[in-house]
Amino acid sequence: MPRASMSRLFHMTRSARSLRLGLAALLPSATVFAQSISTTPALAVPVSGPIMVLLLGAGLLASSVWFLRHRAPPAVVLLVAFFGGTTLWHGAVVLAQSLSTFDNPSGQTLPIPVTQIQSGPDVAGFEWADFSNGSGTTLVVSSLVEPTFAQCFPNGVTGTLLPPAVPPASPPPACNEGLTLVEGAMCRANVDTMCRAAAAGQLATLTTISPTLGPATGGTPVTLTGTNLTGATAVTFGGIAATSVTVVNATTLTVVTPAHSAGMVDVVVATPRGGATLADAYQYQPSSTLAAIGPSSGAAMGLTGVTLTGTNLAGTTSVTFGGVAATSVSVINSTTVTAVTPAHAIGAVDVVIQTPSGDATLSNGFTFLATAVGQSTAGGTIGALDGGLRNLVAATADNSTAVEWGGLGITSNAQSSSDGSANTATIISVLGTNGGTPYAAEVCSAYEVDSQGNTPCQAGNACYNDWFLPAQDQLDALYINQAAIGGFSVGVYWSSTEFSANPTFAAWFQSFQAGFQAVSTKVTSASVRCVRSITP
Repeated sequence: MPRASMSRLFHMTRSARSLRLGLAALLPSATVFAQSISTTPALAVPVSGPIMVLLLGAGLLASSVWFLRHRAPPAVVLLVAFFGGTTLWHGAVVLAQSLSTFDNPSGQTLPIPVTQIQSGPDVAGFEWADFSNGSGTTLVVSSLVEPTFAQCFPNGVTGTLLPPAVPPASPPPACNEGLTLVEGAMCRANVDTMCRAAAAGQLATLTTISPTLGPATGGTPVTLTGTNLTGATAVTFGGIAATSVTVVNATTLTVVTPAHSAGMVDVVVATPRGGATLADAYQYQPSSTLAAIGPSSGAAMGLTGVTLTGTNLAGTTSVTFGGVAATSVSVINSTTVTAVTPAHAIGAVDVVIQTPSGDATLSNGFTFLATAVGQSTAGGTIGALDGGLRNLVAATADNSTAVEWGGLGITSNAQSSSDGSANTATIISVLGTNGGTPYAAEVCSAYEVDSQGNTPCQAGNACYNDWFLPAQDQLDALYINQAAIGGFSVGVYWSSTEFSANPTFAAWFQSFQAGFQAVSTKVTSASVRCVRSITP
């Protein structure tokens, strides 16, 4: 055997399982199979083992000392030294050969060396084990005991098992059971394939991560799922260690993300079963900013529609005013979010927006004012705060400047002087479509506006659609506060109160120039300002 091969064999890993071969002498007439030999410990060598070599060496040393002490003739000493040295040398050669060469036709068991090929902390593969027939006769492979996961990875897996190496173009045949080896022939135990098969289902894997994005500032709780995660020692995001790594069970980990620059990063977990990677699995988003809010003040009763502008606002989850959550939060785009203010005590407060890119704050960004007539809120302008049915929000502009009361010749019995909501519902139930002719109560019943002033309402915004034609007393309250409300003409406005003395033909109106209330026929054209009730 070449010296290079002998050197390699002496350094093969000896903690492996065994390759067992039954040997058969092929006679001219038939093949005879020898009895299979049971698996033996990896260090056992049937022909000559290390113990035998040591015993021979000890015997040679003792013999040499004895001959020298008894003054034996030099020729005898030389003869003993020659035969003893030859025996030791031969024993070493046999030991080396026995690790990969079968030299005993009566049957042998040789170990399969398991030698990892490293690539940094990762396992790049395993060296193949080649066996040759040097027994002087034809042999037959009788059994093959493949290495287990523990034998392939005696110290666990500290890195990742990389893709297998590409075998040479013409490798020796596989040492499968039943393979016949003529004298000098070789076969290969593909340790790489064996160990990878042993590792199947045993190595750590990562399959999902939730959530998949978060702020560049870190601090986001994340759940990782996979297999064989027990004993996980570290998780990194783009090479930076996560904190609070908790092993929930063999398939689940929870961690808190570290700070990292914006962009997609790999998530890597280290376990006793190896490393596992999710490539480009987590996205760090640029930090959010909040630059402005409009309007910057509103009634303490809340219900003011506001627009917030900034950067990286996509995915906004909440907006708070002085720690109180806003309602109807709607993400328009990455720079614009709308919301409706909550009720809050009077004073300036911080406005905080929460996004996947982190929180952004506008210090003292909004001021809550004492609720008063003329403030914008709840889809319009506060028109009256006199209590009860005279707590009203008026539309920001006239809903019509020329529409009839409707239903000439029909009594609706909408004759309340204080409850326009009830009057409007009664009128609608009686007149219906009024033969296709629009009428005052119908205009208000059909009106809707959202928190951002859109008519009709847009999805995502608070929608106010409970408007009605004000009754006599409610209309008078609007007249009194017309300057603060704004937008009124000097003409006359319909109330929803039918004239009880002649309900078939007349209803009440109010002059916003002179302030008086009077009746007119139901077909008279007049202006309409719709209202809705509020609780300040």
